[in-house]
Amino acid sequence: MQRRIVSLLIIFLIICGAFCGIFCGCSLFSRDKERTLLIYLCGSNLESEKGYATISLSEMCSADLPENVKVVIQTGGSKYWKNSEISNTEIGRYEIKDHSLVKVDTLPLDNMGEKDTLLDFLNFAKEKYPCDSTSLIFWDHGGGSLNGVCFDENFGYDSLTLSEIDQAFSEAKYEKKLDFVGFDACLMATLDTANVVSNYADYMIASQEIEPSGGWDYSSLLESFSHYDNTESLCKKICDSYLEKCKFSQKGNLATLSVFDLSENDNVNLAFDKFSKGLIENSDEKYGNFTLLTAVDNSVKFGGNSISEGYSNIIDLYGLALSLKNNIPDAVNLCSSLEKMIVYKTNGNDRKNSFGVSVYYPYVFEEDKLDEYLTNCDFSSYRNFLTDLYTDIPKETIKFVDRGSEAKDGSFQISLSPDSKKYVKSVDFFLVEFQPDKDEEFGVRANGLGIDNDIFKDWDNMKFHSNFRGIWLALDGKTLSYSITECNKEGIIFSSPVIVNGKRTNLRFSFTNDENGGYYKVIGLWDGIDKNGMSSKEITPLKEGDKVTILGRKIDVSDYGLSFIERDTITIGKDSGVISELPLSQTFYQYAYAVTDIFNNVFYSDIAIFEMQYSYKDLLENPLPDGKYAGKIIMIENGKDNEEVYNTLN
Repeated sequence: MQRRIVSLLIIFLIICGAFCGIFCGCSLFSRDKERTLLIYLCGSNLESEKGYATISLSEMCSADLPENVKVVIQTGGSKYWKNSEISNTEIGRYEIKDHSLVKVDTLPLDNMGEKDTLLDFLNFAKEKYPCDSTSLIFWDHGGGSLNGVCFDENFGYDSLTLSEIDQAFSEAKYEKKLDFVGFDACLMATLDTANVVSNYADYMIASQEIEPSGGWDYSSLLESFSHYDNTESLCKKICDSYLEKCKFSQKGNLATLSVFDLSENDNVNLAFDKFSKGLIENSDEKYGNFTLLTAVDNSVKFGGNSISEGYSNIIDLYGLALSLKNNIPDAVNLCSSLEKMIVYKTNGNDRKNSFGVSVYYPYVFEEDKLDEYLTNCDFSSYRNFLTDLYTDIPKETIKFVDRGSEAKDGSFQISLSPDSKKYVKSVDFFLVEFQPDKDEEFGVRANGLGIDNDIFKDWDNMKFHSNFRGIWLALDGKTLSYSITECNKEGIIFSSPVIVNGKRTNLRFSFTNDENGGYYKVIGLWDGIDKNGMSSKEITPLKEGDKVTILGRKIDVSDYGLSFIERDTITIGKDSGVISELPLSQTFYQYAYAVTDIFNNVFYSDIAIFEMQYSYKDLLENPLPDGKYAGKIIMIENGKDNEEVYNTLN
């Protein structure tokens, strides 16, 4: 009798365990279900130039995979593969078995940036690898909502747009949703991306920011994939291992990766629709656009944001909504909805305030790109808002009340009309130094130092005056020519054109606010966004021994022509480059304001010529505080003649 009771008890426990597995999805048996990870690996120039796809493949092959786990990879998109097993003349399909790539199919070379190429891979996997659960990762460059992912080097860097991804999944007709879709690519954590992927997957993993070229940690990822019971916890592990890899390679400052629970997508879309209607109503109010632009300015921006780097026009949606909570009641509801959708995120030190989901916003107006976005945007109210905002542009958005004069305290001031407040996006200044040069026509060379925003700003009265303390930013003691790519509550990110070890690129560095006032640091080297909308995935730290040539902007004083010239060359030391504020060394400087409106038109003030009142040594030993000026205004002249020059410097 006792044995029978024990036997019945064991049977009962087994049955309970089985039911627990059915209802909870976390039984011991769940680990044995058949699962497949698909990797759509478009090598692009990441592979042909640096071999990064080969490195990721090596990481994949290092993982121990149980019998029930299949990893299936489609390769293409690169003109040259550093892995000798992969050909650049075909589409290859591989399965990882016993730590090796085993070819399972071959197709003629085709465009990885085409919908049909993705569709064929999805159909192949559905037929050849039927399983209990499937997940998919896109590997390559990313271009956000506008340009999508996977830029094929063999076909003019054509990319998979979100619309093409949607069509491919729709036509593949998978019986159940994928566990997750991941984007090991830059700038893909947008609301548009989530809206597409939500139809076909339970979770999405993507980055708001540039992804360092090494990408995700596939050794750790596949180890976790082989044994997960819960998709959300797996996605979190992928984020954590990615950030650790970035930190190990000293590329973690800008790193972001977030996990989207796509079951919340409909709720977020509804909240975003109401928020967008609030944007329309707010823009109709007096100074409504100015309130919006202030919120945009304070929101974290991702990717490029200058002429030399290109423009991504991608901002943090949560930060935008949070900044407008006092103006748009539905902003709070949108924030709450986003908090439920973004179930996990990792952030580097320079992206602590990024929440995890972005939105396309044309803070730099480019009509053709905006038209393209509006054509494909699924959010009708947001589309209506952008259409209303960027049509019927008035002839004169910015009006100067004072185009430039000397203030009582000796600073250079301007003022704008109250109506300008509705359209002004930013007020910055350009600085040009005059250097004696006997080889130039007039015995002087004009060097464009760049653009900065160290200005006293009275937005209530639309009055602005200079804070010229006679300092500029320098790398290892050598003056840079730079522009601002982002300015928000976290701090400022700058970009300076340079040549490093013979290659033209951009040096990114930042000023971060803290309780001690803030500090500067070098972020790394970034090539920017190319003409195809493809964001460079490479953020390269400066290292000891690098030869950095600072590029300056030379202005021909006879015809205002502009050319880049090589200035100082630095060999980077053990400290990997130091950014500091250093005194300016010349006697005369030209200072002009640039007022940019929401349509990206730039309006220039008159020009002030400053004569330095302190020597380099004086300013080095006794830096001036804010509000005390290093230069005396000796002349104010009409700035119209210089507009073409300033447009090129911007």
